[in-house]
Amino acid sequence: MYYTSPLYRDQLVKGLQQELNRLYILFCSRNPEFEEKGGKVSIVSHSLGCVITYDIMTGWNPIRLYEQLMQEDDDEVEERWMSYEKQHLLNELRSTKQRLKELEERLHGLEATVVAKQPALKFKVDNFFCMGSPLAVFLALRGICPGNDGSQNQILPKTICNRLLNIFHPTDPVVSDLFLVCV
Repeated sequence: MYYTSPLYRDQLVKGLQQELNRLYILFCSRNPEFEEKGGKVSIVSHSLGCVITYDIMTGWNPIRLYEQLMQEDDDEVEERWMSYEKQHLLNELRSTKQRLKELEERLHGLEATVVAKQPALKFKVDNFFCMGSPLAVFLALRGICPGNDGSQNQILPKTICNRLLNIFHPTDPVVSDLFLVCV
């Protein structure tokens, strides 16, 4: 439940991202030949950790979806067939969206001067093992429905991760095969 909340989601993502980067840097400092010899990184995640790791690797952010909704054009609405009350509410909604957009721009301006952009993973993931993962459920809720051709690229492009391996028990009601066709 906390992960679906914008307040806590950001803290969870940043915490895991920082810890993954910290461990990678620590490992490389203790094994300086690792990168030189083409060392590969695998991540094993369980349950919600799979979703959080997936979101870090892909850069998925629900705030971007909200911003896209805020930028949608309301001019397509036929106002002449609306009641006065609906027209008034629509105008109020437009002015509120405009005011919110102005406040967000001011906030982003302040954040740009104070907070640096959160760092990406400092390494490429070769293998991503998901165990007992609800990732398929989260992807379906996001409207991502991979086909049944077994292609990983529809879920996690190979440019981000070479192999995605989903380990699940067929009787687990929450987890499922990521490559099932969405209905």
